[in-house]
Order: sequence, then C-alpha cells, then structure tokens
Amino acid sequence: MASIVNCAKEVFEDACDGILGILLWKTGKSWHIETLLGDVDYDDKTILADEEETKMLSGILDQDRNAILVNGYDYNLGVDSESGNIKILAKALKWQYELNHALLADYSISCR
Repeated sequence: MASIVNCAKEVFEDACDGILGILLWKTGKSWHIETLLGDVDYDDKTILADEEETKMLSGILDQDRNAILVNGYDYNLGVDSESGNIKILAKALKWQYELNHALLADYSISCR
C-alpha cells in the first residue's frame, strides 16, 4: 500500500518545477501518483496526450472517478526546492484530492 507521503516523494521535483501535471488517485486505501507530459490547459480543462498517456488517463478514471490533475504552478501545493518539505506536499495533494476541485474526469482528453 502506497502512502501519500511516498507519492509526494516521487513527484517532489516536478511539483517544485510547477509545470508538469500531477495525477493523484486512490484504490482502496492505496494512493497512486504519476506525472503527465501531455499538453494540459487548466483553464479550458483539456488534455492533448499521446496514445500511451491517453490509455493511462482512461485507466486512472476507471480506478477512481475522483482522481485529480494538478501542478505546482496553478494549484496551491506549497512547495519549492529550497524548503524540501515532502510532508507539506503530501498534505497539499491530499487537500486537493479531498476538495474534488481538480477532477481529471472534468477534462476533455484528446489523442495527438
């Protein structure tokens, strides 16, 4: 079972950079996390991804309709490379998940 803190460790650098999309979802009591390289428009709620990422996104939604898509720039993840605080990132990711505001299900996904 993956903890939210372990997930935060995996994406800490990406969260600090702020650009890449971070996908977070749950299955049972386990947390899962991935980064998304596709083009994401957070305002228009659109994703343009390659075929492999499109399949991954569909699989995530099959596992958890409450999966979220955030990044360190547009969402309040509260981290930077100087602070190095993974626990802050873990709390911020869990908070975003519980808000149900950044739902992956709200995005229109297109394949490049």
